[in-house]
Amino acid sequence: MAFADPIGSTIAVGRQARISINGSKFCFASAEPRSTREIVTNQSATLCGDIDTAIYRTTPGRQIVGWNVTIDVTWPIVEKVFPLLGNTGGASGPWSLGATDNLTAFPVKLDLVGEVHSMTNCFCSSWELRGQKGSRPVQMSFEFFGETETAGSFTGTEVAFGAEYAFTQSSMTIEDDADNNQARAFDRFILAVKNNPVIEYNNSITMTDALIGNREAMFATSVPYVAADKDLYMDHRDSTDGRAVVFTLDNGEKELEFNMPACQPVTKPASAISKLEQIRTPVTMMLMRDDDSGTRVSPLTITASTSP
Repeated sequence: MAFADPIGSTIAVGRQARISINGSKFCFASAEPRSTREIVTNQSATLCGDIDTAIYRTTPGRQIVGWNVTIDVTWPIVEKVFPLLGNTGGASGPWSLGATDNLTAFPVKLDLVGEVHSMTNCFCSSWELRGQKGSRPVQMSFEFFGETETAGSFTGTEVAFGAEYAFTQSSMTIEDDADNNQARAFDRFILAVKNNPVIEYNNSITMTDALIGNREAMFATSVPYVAADKDLYMDHRDSTDGRAVVFTLDNGEKELEFNMPACQPVTKPASAISKLEQIRTPVTMMLMRDDDSGTRVSPLTITASTSP
């Protein structure tokens, strides 16, 4: 059998995809679209003696531009991505959630083989850092929206991938009822920040502006329900002054410290499910700001340093 076209010319696979964010090209794990085009119609109020709505009673509406990208966490990539998340700290950090943070605009080029999606005035709407025991590295997902999405050409400067962070290279302390930063064993974590932007279109097909709205930040993990960690339910349940959490990633080259000094626990007791499953306490923390003698204390500060 002979192919009608040269072999490999009528198929596109994921390993061919490329991405460039703010002019930096780097490897990524996945890209899932949020882009769509609204259709303006009034199907529920089309009363004309026919079950189906006529095509001439529809028209394209707003153009929604957005993607959710997942990457493996390495320092060279973090250094390029963290300044774009809508925080205080600029290019070099430390990065923190500030009182008057603004969204940062950046271009994105996504090559999906069939076409290069060139997007303008993109901004981060939310991001998550997550990991768990097993063979997968720590990953980061960030969702962005933009103004326009057109066909373009792929450009950007290559960023070295760098060393990944394994889950076994993470550590965590959670403040106990005696104000001690106690080291905890854990089997998973997720740190999530939602900028919840207010996105405006006015009477335009494309986005006209955006601003951070009610930002929400959360940290969640799971800890064995043993005597040393029993405070994570009983005492945290009745906490009125918050609890401090410090989470650290260290791949032997670069240490990333996530300092969350004023967390409000959202407590639930552990579950006993079967003979074979551990009894574990689900830990969920709402990241809140604090005040230190009139000085604002950020809900989250991320500091990068050379590994000890």
